[in-house]
Amino acid sequence: MKKILIILFAFTLQTTIAQDISIRTSAGFAGYGTPFDGVYFSFDVGFPIIDGVEIAPTFTFASNFENHKVKYYWNDINPKQYIINDNKNSGGKLSGLFELYLVLNPFKLFPKKQISKTDFGMGFGYGLSYYSHNYYNYNSPNGNHDFVGIMSETGIRKSASVKLFYNYHFKKYFIGINLGAIDLIHGEGQSLLGLQFGARL
Repeated sequence: MKKILIILFAFTLQTTIAQDISIRTSAGFAGYGTPFDGVYFSFDVGFPIIDGVEIAPTFTFASNFENHKVKYYWNDINPKQYIINDNKNSGGKLSGLFELYLVLNPFKLFPKKQISKTDFGMGFGYGLSYYSHNYYNYNSPNGNHDFVGIMSETGIRKSASVKLFYNYHFKKYFIGINLGAIDLIHGEGQSLLGLQFGARL
């Protein structure tokens, strides 16, 4: 995996033309079951290889909205853990991904002026994901908020992601929308929907 990324990056540096490098940033909602469960931020730099094809190193951060204060203590007399100030299951997820995207932009192949002001990008990314997931399970049949269990999972793993975007250009700047799905390999992918801004150098 590391060798492939190094080779692709070296190839990009050797073949990139200085003009038309694109810097893009997008932000919006991340879906963890429904489209608006969380937020995301993404930043990438698109290096053109040939007309309509880019290599784009990309960083993405996504997290859900869960922000419960979960307080528990150990009862030495009756050895159980108790949850206080809450009465339902809770959890939180966040991911930080660094991936290398292959981006296809077929509108770049058309010479018409109106089409040249727009981008329609389709990309596939592969790389690494740092993730942290926390789950708290408990119940309170007698008002005691009995603690059932906690699971915390953190690590680094391979990731694969896809995205679509549409941009409209104003001279060197552009604005558009971004739609995608990240971290698909492990069956826990999150959807992304947001606004995209950027510039061409």
